[in-house]
Amino acid sequence: MKGAALDPRTKMLPGFSRNDREKVWNLVAEDAFKVAKREVVAAANPVNPELHDEDVILAEVDNIRRANPLFDLADLLSEDENDDGDNDGADNNIMHNNADLVLKNEINVELLSYRQAVALEFLKADGSWNNPLEWWKERAQLYPNLARLARRVLCIPATSAPSERLFSHAGLTIAKNRARLNPDFAEDLILLHDVWPFVEGLAAEQHNDP
Repeated sequence: MKGAALDPRTKMLPGFSRNDREKVWNLVAEDAFKVAKREVVAAANPVNPELHDEDVILAEVDNIRRANPLFDLADLLSEDENDDGDNDGADNNIMHNNADLVLKNEINVELLSYRQAVALEFLKADGSWNNPLEWWKERAQLYPNLARLARRVLCIPATSAPSERLFSHAGLTIAKNRARLNPDFAEDLILLHDVWPFVEGLAAEQHNDP
């Protein structure tokens, strides 16, 4: 379900009820926060182990906000709705003093913008399939936290059929009467079984080129 939400072609989650869609988006927000916090802290601490996690997160969020066109939207969402001068900005001070809340706020901003963006078509004009990972790569600066999660989720095969086919072919290659087959040679045979049609097609294209 998270994969469907993070795929810009299916992010509208057709077939899901409104409640189920909100549950999925909440799961996406939670996972995006966990991944972003883990990667930001892990990347910064080896460079400067004296930094505390909250300092690292706040610095990273500040960098994102400076370079991100969603900066103004983030400000609007984090503004204190209370116009009373005595309490003006009090909630914002609490927000900016808590690194986790700041990071979650940034992720919510990205999610809001992503959900409102136009969905990606399944097919390009030439009839080939659109690649959601390429879409995320082009928009990694606009949605840095969501892009981190999308790279992790969308690289997972949606089905186990390819791996099952690979195991079946390996079982036929390394049969009882070939039990002494060199492991490296067996690996090469299995690889060639998958790539040979592509090699033949490429050779035919080169042969037909004027």
